[in-house]
Amino acid sequence: MSPKRIFFVITVLIIAVVAAFVFTKKGASRSKPLLTAETLARIDDPFEKSKAVFAAVGDLLTKDSQERGNRLPTKKEVEEESKKLENLHAMFWRQAPAGAIIQLAHFTNGCWRSWYRENQIIEMNVPFTTLLGAAYRTNGNYFSAKRMVFAAGMPDGHFDFLLNDANQDEGSLQSEIKKQFNLKGRLELRETNVLVLKLKNRGAPALKFGAAPVYDSTKSLLTTSTTSQLAETLEEQFFQEPVLDETRMVGTMYFFALPHDSKDLDLLKRTLLEQSGLELVPERKSIEMLVVEKTN
Repeated sequence: MSPKRIFFVITVLIIAVVAAFVFTKKGASRSKPLLTAETLARIDDPFEKSKAVFAAVGDLLTKDSQERGNRLPTKKEVEEESKKLENLHAMFWRQAPAGAIIQLAHFTNGCWRSWYRENQIIEMNVPFTTLLGAAYRTNGNYFSAKRMVFAAGMPDGHFDFLLNDANQDEGSLQSEIKKQFNLKGRLELRETNVLVLKLKNRGAPALKFGAAPVYDSTKSLLTTSTTSQLAETLEEQFFQEPVLDETRMVGTMYFFALPHDSKDLDLLKRTLLEQSGLELVPERKSIEMLVVEKTN
């Protein structure tokens, strides 16, 4: 099972348990009918369509949780629930307009991301760097905002965007950015400040098979990932510089304790070193950066 699939199943389980708890406290309410293609077709705006699908996902999980009561779902039930969720998202993408759409954020209450296939993305209320990251993604991953250089001014505000490109045209979102903002990106090797994740103590407690770091659950969250995935998380959530993985611990999954507070870097570094034997070393390196500039 892929990491994305594992994450999806774990998320379903967590939501199901929480929903079951809520309805145990408040009492079951009458479930809503599942969203149909006909109902969805009556909504013109694609972003409003996506909100309807998101609401339907919540209704589905709530209904299934009510029917189960306090017990955890079986493997078969999780698989059936996953299939229903996939069908809801597929229904949305069959009705979504083709090509790329970018607009100033109309939906400022939180944000929602839905990936269905490589070239089908919808996001709402995200900064311009997220839009750029999606447009210039590599190997299915958004290009990191920490690896962007702006030779021109960056547009203010937050944005909603949709990409529905069955032709697998990687440039359609880039073309829409060029059209609306007169901006384009190009990849270039540049020397910059980075943090390098290195293995300092191979005998650290949390690196033993099946072991987990000792941590305070009121301050930190236990996660499972490879060191390369850990580096991506550290770059995205904790640091302003790119984070490179040079541990050479390829492919192995470990437990890591990461602070709830992304600004508590002292706790983060101390826990990584003491429990996982990892250190973050500041260096200067040449890495691939996305240079964003005016088209003319």
